[in-house]
Amino acid sequence: RAKAAAYIVQKQPEVADDLEEMGKIASLLRVDELHLFDKKGRLYAGSEPKYYDYTFQSGEQMRYFLPMLDDYTLQLCQDVTPNTAEGKMMQYVAVWREDHEGIVQIGMEPARLMVAMEKNELSYVFSMMTTESGVTIFAVDRETGTIVGSTGDIPAGTAAEALGLHLPEDMETGGPYERELDISGTKNYCLVELTDGIVVGVSATYGKLYENVPNNMMLILFSLCVLSFVTVFLIVKMLDKFILSDIYGTIEGTKKIAAGNLDYRLEIDHTPEFKE
Repeated sequence: RAKAAAYIVQKQPEVADDLEEMGKIASLLRVDELHLFDKKGRLYAGSEPKYYDYTFQSGEQMRYFLPMLDDYTLQLCQDVTPNTAEGKMMQYVAVWREDHEGIVQIGMEPARLMVAMEKNELSYVFSMMTTESGVTIFAVDRETGTIVGSTGDIPAGTAAEALGLHLPEDMETGGPYERELDISGTKNYCLVELTDGIVVGVSATYGKLYENVPNNMMLILFSLCVLSFVTVFLIVKMLDKFILSDIYGTIEGTKKIAAGNLDYRLEIDHTPEFKE
């Protein structure tokens, strides 16, 4: 969010002089405070005019960001602590603008910070995912053996063993591997893999797995019928071209000879049936 604010300020420097716009940017980024510092560490603009002219030397909390003045690569995130101006509990994050013409800092109150942190948890991530009916994606904490997130009806905290997934035994075989699980009383085919200490599984009911089989079978049968028709057609064309046409030619030649045209020469070597 701090980087996004820095990008906006750099591309549209006029917003620094518009208090209303600064407030809108802070609201869009879902932060409580937005501050702009010059290259010397003086707060000259932002969403909170009462903090203007504070510097990185103004107090212990603000001195945390002093090292940034000597290093353009620093991006600092401070723990929740009382701010210098009011002693209000805040967490601040600061980054340099890409053009190095100033530092942009955002501040979040603990309540907003907790909401932001919750959105980074697996339970929230999985709750926001959508899957087809009959398909479930879930994650299991390998250490505790419990579900930490699911797109279906598996409550967080459910023991993996309750689904038929025995982690200590399964992990010895490596992954990915397949299992049959019981989710909400329904048998599911499941593929599970260990990723960064988290066991991620994708399962589907057997009804979901086989729902397209009838349509696929009809498509295969139709394709076979078309292929058979084309094959028969080509065989008939080949017979007509290489065998029947030669036979008809031979018959016509014998008719000419029978009619008294004894000078007519009949070639039959090119017809396999007569040649044999």
